Amino acid sequence: IAPANAATYLPQSQPWIGTTMRIRATGVPAASVGAWVVGFAAVNLPLAALLPPSPANCSLLAQPDIVNVVLPAAGVIDTALPIPLSIAYAGLVVHQQLGVLELGPSGFTRNSTTNAVTATVGAF
Repeated sequence: IAPANAATYLPQSQPWIGTTMRIRATGVPAASVGAWVVGFAAVNLPLAALLPPSPANCSLLAQPDIVNVVLPAAGVIDTALPIPLSIAYAGLVVHQQLGVLELGPSGFTRNSTTNAVTATVGAF
């Protein structure tokens, strides 16, 4: 849940075992740092309570089991989650989201989140 001018995070590939799930965020401010959140459970935590200053309607929607720093290029952040070639991963539900920390002359000026992407790993 994010403000109207927030980045949009959309899948670019399917989450099959033995492949890489790719997701692209567009509309990311040039002067920002991204936090790629990957989790195995959904949450709904107001970002303002975790990381002010944040808009009131932004929430963390993916449990932060894995967090990586990512940087935008021309307003885009691409993420790639490799899925091992093992039937054991079929049916695994993965939640992903980006946190965007906007930078200004005095440091972080605003924090926001994209929409979350939830996917179930499949097998051929």
